[in-house]
This record gives sequence, structure tokens and C-alpha cells, in this order.
Amino acid sequence: MTAEPAPFEERHLARNVPRDFNAILERQRLAICGDGSRSERPDRRLESVLRVLSDEPLPSEDQDRLAASLMEIRLRYLVLSKTLDQSVPPTPIMQELLSLRNRAKTAARTTADEDRDQIVRDLMQVSEIPGDLDAFRAANTLAERAAIAHAAIEQFRVAVEEMSRFFDYKAGMMPRGNQTKFGLIYAINALADLFEAENQVGRRATINRYISKGDPDDYTGPFIRFVEAFFHWADDSLFDWTSGNRLKDRIRTLTIKRTADPDLHRMLDGLVDVETMLAFMKRAEALR
Repeated sequence: MTAEPAPFEERHLARNVPRDFNAILERQRLAICGDGSRSERPDRRLESVLRVLSDEPLPSEDQDRLAASLMEIRLRYLVLSKTLDQSVPPTPIMQELLSLRNRAKTAARTTADEDRDQIVRDLMQVSEIPGDLDAFRAANTLAERAAIAHAAIEQFRVAVEEMSRFFDYKAGMMPRGNQTKFGLIYAINALADLFEAENQVGRRATINRYISKGDPDDYTGPFIRFVEAFFHWADDSLFDWTSGNRLKDRIRTLTIKRTADPDLHRMLDGLVDVETMLAFMKRAEALR
């Protein structure tokens, strides 16, 4: 019998859903933009992005406005990449924690001695033997140290038990196969909207594909150049995980599908709480 799929919220809370998206956004802004106290050199890669928008040089005020808009897209893309798209395989962690839990159980059994512990409690005049390193160092007898060591191991065992249960849950909830790249979906959606609103040559956000006999598929059009220039500026690492035209394939697919929900990116413009993020994820998944 096929198991019922987990509810959407349960599946996606197993991802790295940020509890305070806006706080992470502001930390990312500070890391990239600074606090305004230092002068910044012109970013040639950002200039390359802006050049795609017009055949003629843009007025300086338009460049400043568009650069600010592109920075907002970049910051949100980076936060999504850092949080929702972060790759943290839970199974290896779960397996190590389970192994550690089993060893802790064995150690707890080996060091257990209730008669000894009762004598130590009476001598120390405590109802519960401490399990911290300071108490171990301050102990006066070997019996006290053995009892404190057992208490520490037992506390550790309980903590590892909870951790292993958590990662066991994570391993069961992580999606199989290709996961949705929410940062990429957001960026394509936002860039397409900006491109269609701001380019000076009246072009829509479309990507043409042609196949030449004996040559690999290729893609043309100003929008693909705009997107590639943006990612070379915003996140060069994106080009490390792909080869050939796989990245362009993905960009073209998302560009086509974004027309079904062209305002998706606007969900991240204001205050973003967990409920808003889950709603964004649900809509984004429909476009992948």
C-alpha cells in the first residue's frame, strides 16, 4: 500500500525554513553593502547587468535606481539559497548520532551503581548528583567522581537520544530526487519582471532556443544574457554545479513557467513570516 504523502506544511518545515527572514536579509545586506561608512568601487559585473537593458548608456539616476533594485533581488536570492536551498543531508548525521546514542547507553550501564550513588548523594547532601565538569573537578573521592561521571553520561545520552530522533525525522521528510531551488525560482521571476518593466528596447523576457546540426543546443536573446550577467555578479558559484546547457535549460524552463505566477517574487518584498514563506514555497513549487 502506498504511503500517504506528508502534508505540505509538514514536508516543508523539514526544509531550512527561516523563522526571521527579514533579520537574515539585513545581516546579508550588511555583509555585502556595509554600513555606508566605506566607499565602494564601481562593480563592473553589475555594470554588465545594466548594459543589457539598453542599447544606449542609461542616465546615472536610472542606473542608481536599477542597481538598487537588482541588489534587493540579489539579497533575497542569497537568503533563500542560504536557508531553503541549503544542502544538509540528514541521514549521515542521524546514523552517527544513533551510533553515539548506543555507545552512550553502554557507557551509562557500565558506570551505573545505585548503591554508590545513594552514598554520594548523602555525602554531598544533594538530591541529585550533578553532571558537570566543575563538579567532577571539585570531587573529593573516587566514588564521587564515578557518580558524577555517570550523571554526565546519562545527561549526554538523553540529549543524543533527542538529537537522533530529530534527524531521524529529517531523514524521513527530506524530498527524494531533485529538490526545488527556491532561490533560482525567485530570482528568475523577479528578474523577468524587472527586465520587462525597465528594458529600453521593448523586449519581453523570453529565451530563444535553436538547434544546429552537429552542434549542441544554444540559447539566444537579451534576457538570457541579462540573467547570466546577474548570476555572474550575484552568485558565481551557481555556475560550478552545472555543465553544458543544464543551467540554461533550467533558466529557460523557469522563464516560461513564471508567466503562470508573475507576482510570486513580490511575496518577499515586505515582512516575511513563516506562514508567508510557506505560502511562497507552495506557489514556487507549482512553477518548478
